[in-house]
Amino acid sequence: MMSMSVESTIGLLIGFLAACLLCLGVLFWRLSRRGEPTSALGGKISLLSENQTQLAQIISQQLQQQERNLSQHLSTRLGELLQKMAVFDSAQAKVTDLTAEIGSLQKILGNSKSRGLFGEVQLQNLLEAALPPNAYALQTTLPGGLRPDCLLQLPNPPGPMVVDAKFPLDAYRQMLDAKTDDERNMARKAFDRSLRARIDEISGKYIIPGVTADSALLFLPSDAIFADLHTQFEGVLEYSYRAKVWIVSPTTMMATLNTIRAIMRDVKLRTEAAAIQNEVRLLCEDLGRLSERMDKANLAVGNAQKALGDLAISVDKIAKRGEKIMAVELADSAQPEVAIERIRAVGN
Repeated sequence: MMSMSVESTIGLLIGFLAACLLCLGVLFWRLSRRGEPTSALGGKISLLSENQTQLAQIISQQLQQQERNLSQHLSTRLGELLQKMAVFDSAQAKVTDLTAEIGSLQKILGNSKSRGLFGEVQLQNLLEAALPPNAYALQTTLPGGLRPDCLLQLPNPPGPMVVDAKFPLDAYRQMLDAKTDDERNMARKAFDRSLRARIDEISGKYIIPGVTADSALLFLPSDAIFADLHTQFEGVLEYSYRAKVWIVSPTTMMATLNTIRAIMRDVKLRTEAAAIQNEVRLLCEDLGRLSERMDKANLAVGNAQKALGDLAISVDKIAKRGEKIMAVELADSAQPEVAIERIRAVGN
């Protein structure tokens, strides 16, 4: 835009100079026709030349100023353009990284083993967020060598409960990728059969009388699939209810774990309350024995006090007799028999 303005200004100046020259030529021709002196004509030409020189200087100054303005404007716009290009390069790099991550995620979800590990990791994160470490066990061994994905350490009843994180996602994806109605119906039936077979496997392997609870959990790593099951596969859900294999999603699994945590806390409180009651019972027994022993001690103290009283009476009697003996006057020391008789009389 600035470049077009400069070009138009230069064009106008060139046109103006051309017009001035044309006017000069016409003026010179008219003066020649009138026969005016050459000196007067030369003065006018000199004045016109000075004006033209001043005009050229003004035009040059304006051109230089416009050139500086244009250079400054171009520098500013170039800096803004470079900043925008840097932002664009950063965004493009992020898009490239995101594309690579999406590709990696597709590889993970495309492999059944990796997909199973993905579900196990998600389940482990939920367990770590909701339960204490002693409330569950991962990849523990059951009788018979079975190793479930997770075993919830619930108190009896219901007892330890198995959580399985393997889901027939391939059959579900085939149902979503179906193009025609026939392909969709076939994929729906295949998914129904796969899910029922998985429910039967969990029920047969992980519900062990006397070892585990009488029910188990099938963990789905997606709430969207869980919603589709409830809207399109009600028969499969009823089948899972009869098999006592409860299907849970991340959201419902978290709610289930919070309920389990509350149950375990209640059991712990009950256990601690029973221990406290037992200690109180023992304390009451100790208090009863202490009361009996205090009664015995009081009786012994009473007997001792009675004995001390008797001793005090005897001492008092002895003291009084001693005083009486000391009060006896021996009239005649030559008659000891008489003195002895008096002492005996005092004693009696």
